Amino acid sequence: MNSSWENSMFGWRSRFLAVAVLAAASFPAWAQNAIQSINSSQQAGSEVIRIELSEPLAALPAGFTVQTPPRIAIDLPGVSNGLGKSNVDINQGNLRSVSVAQAGERTRLVLNLKAPAGYRAQSTARCW
Repeated sequence: MNSSWENSMFGWRSRFLAVAVLAAASFPAWAQNAIQSINSSQQAGSEVIRIELSEPLAALPAGFTVQTPPRIAIDLPGVSNGLGKSNVDINQGNLRSVSVAQAGERTRLVLNLKAPAGYRAQSTARCW
């Protein structure tokens, strides 16, 4: 199952779109869900952020935007940071970096932006 966030940008570019995709591979049910990788690319004038998880999420995660400094925060309940680091430098388009903070049973992703942005969530399913 894949989940994705499509983010329409305000101010910086009129047609900017950022997408984060949560992908899951087939793992045993007893394995804790963890972030395995975070990558970014440009596709048809959009920035795409791909967040690979070891398991699919049951529901789209909650999130919010901050105007100053410009950020998008996304909470992933029941997910741990399996990256071995807490910051991923991107420096592409409007995205500077992604900060990963784990607290208890939840991990928060903070997309550090160059200009304010909003987002909307979308989910897609894929068989592995």
